[in-house]
Amino acid sequence: MWNHLSPAAKERSKQAFLNDESKVFISSLRSSAGLDGLQYHSKCKTFVFGELDWSPGVHDQCIGRLDRDGQIKQISAYYLLADSGSDPIISDVLGIKKGQLEGVKNPNGELFEHLITDGGGIKRLAEHILNKKVA
Repeated sequence: MWNHLSPAAKERSKQAFLNDESKVFISSLRSSAGLDGLQYHSKCKTFVFGELDWSPGVHDQCIGRLDRDGQIKQISAYYLLADSGSDPIISDVLGIKKGQLEGVKNPNGELFEHLITDGGGIKRLAEHILNKKVA
């Protein structure tokens, strides 16, 4: 769903997908996290992430919109990552956060310990962008 579309146009796009008139449904990452998966899980089995969020929970929530009780199809998720820009830094931070989150979700799981001393992902991203502009 694109921000520039009117509510009526967004609804027409949604209905076209649900009625098999369209095979592709495009939505922004945060919008997808809030979609009612009960409408989409019977129509869709593949989620393609074209952008990354700083929180791995947002990605999990998007996939969960398709992976509902009653879903008979195997769900696949693909992450389109670039070798440059913010993707390498954000994906690195996401790996660390995902490991930390697993300890909360599964208290009997393996302990994840990772010391971060560089000031965080946002700082690394800003430094990366600034260094690239100087070069």
